[in-house]
Amino acid sequence: PDLSSGINAEYGGISVWGSGGSASQLFPIFKAQKNALRCLFNLKRAPDSYARPGTKRTFNENMFLTVHNIYFYTVLSEVHRISSLPETTRSNLINFSARKPDLVLMRKGETQYLDSNFLFAAPKIWNTLTQTM
Repeated sequence: PDLSSGINAEYGGISVWGSGGSASQLFPIFKAQKNALRCLFNLKRAPDSYARPGTKRTFNENMFLTVHNIYFYTVLSEVHRISSLPETTRSNLINFSARKPDLVLMRKGETQYLDSNFLFAAPKIWNTLTQTM
């Protein structure tokens, strides 16, 4: 059966904005997501092993997004949506560089404390993506 839309939609509805993509804050949701996959696909431990079966292959084969992927996808979608707003409206949210139009400028502040804030996390994620392209 096609379960990808149901699983992705279900996890897409979970708000992870406050996490800033932090692995430690997303881990409980990711762990629940992996347990759900083990139940859905009846992934069992090997008879001679205490280790749980890996879920990475199941995620990839069924094209499921992990909660981390959903967080990054949502942030990038929002930045793209904001980039299409008029300059006067978008300047209150995110500023793009005049020299490099694809580069989002970081706001000033103590970034170690503000990493969980969308306005600080989004430019990092966006700039990382545009540099790899």
